[in-house]
Amino acid sequence: MAPEKAFISVRVDAETKRQVEVILADMGLSISTAVNVYLNTLARRKEIPFEVRLDDEVR
Repeated sequence: MAPEKAFISVRVDAETKRQVEVILADMGLSISTAVNVYLNTLARRKEIPFEVRLDDEVR
């Protein structure tokens, strides 16, 4: 039996969304698939799967 699915809604800048759609389409992925990859990796590793930090200019 397939796991129950949940719906997530995220607001993002329209231009960012367009850019990401093009990049992901070139990879053969949808935004939904990319978000699922991210969330599954986060759940499995128990950490964000990339470095998150402030730029030196912001500090």
